[in-house]
Amino acid sequence: ASQSLIGDGPRIPNVNARIAIAASRREKIANAKQYGQRWFPDGSREEAMRFIQSELRRAKYRVMIADPYLAGLQLGQFLYAVNPETISVTLLSSVLAFKSKGQGHSKTDDFCQRLTQLEKDAKVTAKAFVLQSSILHDRFLVIDDTVWFLGNSLNTLGDKASLIVKLPNPDEIIDQLEDMLKQAISIVDYKKRQAKNQDAES
Repeated sequence: ASQSLIGDGPRIPNVNARIAIAASRREKIANAKQYGQRWFPDGSREEAMRFIQSELRRAKYRVMIADPYLAGLQLGQFLYAVNPETISVTLLSSVLAFKSKGQGHSKTDDFCQRLTQLEKDAKVTAKAFVLQSSILHDRFLVIDDTVWFLGNSLNTLGDKASLIVKLPNPDEIIDQLEDMLKQAISIVDYKKRQAKNQDAES
């Protein structure tokens, strides 16, 4: 028998390296779970809606949705999950949600009607505000003292591949959102301004 070796010798797996890789993977998974990292693949709209609704049901005293494209449809899809007796609901949208091919006024009407319907059907009173500038780009969901960062707007979450994650420093985000609320006007005042502008143009 020959003792010579032709070509590369067999690679002996490094046990320590495998252990380190496995430990690192477990740590990443644990961190993702801690921060609520959740991936919704393309076409998982129903799953995404159920997840958001389940989180809203856990709210004890506060819900805030900050989304520059927040539309009326999402009010019924999500806010019926909120407990009307204990939860304060604040909505922060922007003019971007109500301007589209000259249809802005009707979108505002629809939003207000859905707010009224929400209060009538579910006894949920939501205070809605509109930013008149585009200073808000990202989307956030505040539940009590927890803040979720939403990769997509609530009206498309899960329609396309989407990520949500719980932010490690929610206080900073809540403070910033509350500052933005001071710059916004109520949906009622925004509707009046739209009507006044429309009258001036006609």
